[in-house]
Amino acid sequence: MCKGPIGGGANWGDTPDQDVLNMLGSDNLSRLKRLQERFVVPQSIRGPCPPPSFPGCQQFFRDFILSAGSYQFNQHLMDSLCLKILELNGLTLVEHEHSDGEADMDEQDEKKRFTVVLLSLRLLAKFLGFLVFLPYRTVEQPTRDLQDSALALRNQTLPILDILKLLRQSVRDQRSILTIPWIVEYLSLVDHIAPFLDYYRKVFGLLLQVYR
Repeated sequence: MCKGPIGGGANWGDTPDQDVLNMLGSDNLSRLKRLQERFVVPQSIRGPCPPPSFPGCQQFFRDFILSAGSYQFNQHLMDSLCLKILELNGLTLVEHEHSDGEADMDEQDEKKRFTVVLLSLRLLAKFLGFLVFLPYRTVEQPTRDLQDSALALRNQTLPILDILKLLRQSVRDQRSILTIPWIVEYLSLVDHIAPFLDYYRKVFGLLLQVYR
């Protein structure tokens, strides 16, 4: 189904047939080639942090969200993701002090539980970030005028999940080892303008203080 015509027919990378050229025009054909290259040519990863990805079955759910294109579905999904994140982030992972006899077994159980909760939070936060910033995501960097107008407008709205409050609480309660990883996962999906918003500038500033 994904293969070209049998018998050596030209693919997009070869010289196009005249019928295709007449139908699309040279400009549209050039854009079509660039779009095809983005799908089939592996993109280089620059810097120490690779771009966010949705491997395996995660890709199915991401594509389902995009294909559905439903505002109502996305809103209900974001509400459910926020609720589950708050629930998991508030769990008490260390229940009690251990006696010498049960220390090793309980410690292993707590490590497994912590790992499961942390991985779940990161996955939930990734999809929440994807949904929250999806309406603002663009391929190219916005112009300065568009960025200024978007900043003025978006600075008046509150985020669906107050990650700044949760981050401050985690630092105060010494639970940042659980909270910071999923917040970073969430922030990895931001659009071009979000880092310049007053709210997220505070978030990044606090993360920088914790890092130092």
